[in-house]
Amino acid sequence: MIDDKNFGNRLTECMKIAGYTNSKLTEELNLSKNAVGNYKNNQIPNATILFNISQILGTTMEYLLTGKNENENLTDEEKNIIAAYRKITPTEQGVIKKILDIQEPEEKLSQSKTG
Repeated sequence: MIDDKNFGNRLTECMKIAGYTNSKLTEELNLSKNAVGNYKNNQIPNATILFNISQILGTTMEYLLTGKNENENLTDEEKNIIAAYRKITPTEQGVIKKILDIQEPEEKLSQSKTG
């Protein structure tokens, strides 16, 4: 169930973890000057904006709307790493994946197929 009375608190928390100010988030989303302030006052944005906010802040729409978090077991440091990863370019993400020896799902499929 949507918990709209605490939407603003969760948004503020996620912005703080990801290092975003109202103006920085407003600029990245190309929103009006007061939009983020309104969201922090529990006005829920439309689905497209909500999705974009969740992607930028490294959280989920479900968490922002309900407080339920699939990543509840992550430390703040791990959440910060995920948020930072989402901010970098695809090329930089590729370098990180190579360092961590993470294969793309389609790479795993092609390597598991046999003649």
